[in-house]
Amino acid sequence: MDEADGKEEAAHNAERIMAFFDLNVKTPVTVQNVLAACEQMRDQMKWKPQEQIEFENIYSTLTSQEKDAFDSWSRPQRLINNSANNLAVLKYLKLSQRYEVNARTLLQASAQRIAAQLEWEPAPEQSSGRPRHADDGTGFLHQDKNPRYRNGRINHAYVEPGSKEADKQQPTSDSWQRVTEILARSGTHSQQAQLQAIINQNLGKQWREIHSLVQKAKRSFDNKLIPRGF
Repeated sequence: MDEADGKEEAAHNAERIMAFFDLNVKTPVTVQNVLAACEQMRDQMKWKPQEQIEFENIYSTLTSQEKDAFDSWSRPQRLINNSANNLAVLKYLKLSQRYEVNARTLLQASAQRIAAQLEWEPAPEQSSGRPRHADDGTGFLHQDKNPRYRNGRINHAYVEPGSKEADKQQPTSDSWQRVTEILARSGTHSQQAQLQAIINQNLGKQWREIHSLVQKAKRSFDNKLIPRGF
């Protein structure tokens, strides 16, 4: 660790090194002895995470324009800005694909190509926005407001919410999740990555709603494959 990463961590390391030579006054202060002291006190020192070291190694190879693009990168909503994500994006662009680092390739990599490999913040819970109305006790007297009636007639297909019949008709959240994940694994690798990105960006919402978004995107892919004239 150095001051570029954190002054407190750097100060801690410096204090431990000075303490070592204070206790070993006959040991000369040389680069070799400093490195040996660091290794000897490894568990007392502050070290950079390996992911950060790998990221810095790749970052150092970027051109000045690429560094400016990365430093000013406006990340997709809920994408966590950490060493693991930054390393994954740069490894994909520079080592795997050898692409130029710019706003377009950064967005394409993070939101589509390797979205499933990145860490995302969970989506906040969203309410329907519809106000809840208390039962006014009118029951069957107001048939226009009673779900048991439709157009003034008894709706024989009506199922009381919360009943066993309703539970049988309503798919569970787990069912929607399984169906959505199966749907996201269809199509080309590029399409699968885009469908998975939709799931990642909407985690926290109801799985039924996420399924609707994935299904809509899947249909748009299928429509592009239909030849003109059909």
